[in-house]
Amino acid sequence: MSNSHASTAGRYQLPPSPTAPSAAQPIIVWAALLVLAAAGWAVTAIQAQSMSGMSGMSGMAGIAPASSPPAPFLSAWVAMMVAMMFPSMAPTVTSFATVGFTRRRAGERVAPAWVFLLGYLAVWSVFGLGAYLLSLIVPDVSMMGPGLRATSPIIAGSILVVAGVYQWSRWKRSCLEHCRSPLAFLEHACREGAAGAFRLGIANGVQCVGCCGGLMLVLLAVGLMNLGWMAALATVFFAEKVVPHGPLAGKVAGAAIVITGVAML
Repeated sequence: MSNSHASTAGRYQLPPSPTAPSAAQPIIVWAALLVLAAAGWAVTAIQAQSMSGMSGMSGMAGIAPASSPPAPFLSAWVAMMVAMMFPSMAPTVTSFATVGFTRRRAGERVAPAWVFLLGYLAVWSVFGLGAYLLSLIVPDVSMMGPGLRATSPIIAGSILVVAGVYQWSRWKRSCLEHCRSPLAFLEHACREGAAGAFRLGIANGVQCVGCCGGLMLVLLAVGLMNLGWMAALATVFFAEKVVPHGPLAGKVAGAAIVITGVAML
């Protein structure tokens, strides 16, 4: 009887609890972020087309383009950030999901990845608000005119030179190293609850601004709604953070931007 019971128990043992995230988790994270990025590109393209039409009508009428209020500007800015940044954020979000899985196994409360992303976007929103306020202080950095770009070649060229030189700076290199290898930081800094995930997203966003903020300034010179430049910069962001030897691509891009800025000056 006991042998039979033992045999039955052996046949019907419960499967062991998973000790590692599912192999499908990175695929799900990447797919979700790429879908959101595609939606961001669609929204940005629609906004750029609308802005182009309004600029053309203003020019035909011989009047100055209408000012862009801060709320619509920030909504357009967030759509741009989602479009340009989310693909290169996939490894970091995957690492956050992995750390969250491990912490939940240990009995901690870890918020979902979207809370982490909200903190990340909050930092980039503040960066965008700073660009908007700069346009109010320095009229030549125009968030009000067609294309939302600097109207003075001197201002535009200076922005490009500064942005390109920054690509070679020590601070840029330090922030890029964080963005390329975020797992140790996430394991050390991860805290329980939604507030902890949001703060962690803010901390990661600050590092990302330090990494990519210089190149984002390029859009002030060439136009915030310049889809070609947006795609080029998004490609550099992805290469820097994800591709082997990506930092070299960032330095080459920086040199090219400096040359462009000098030519504009």
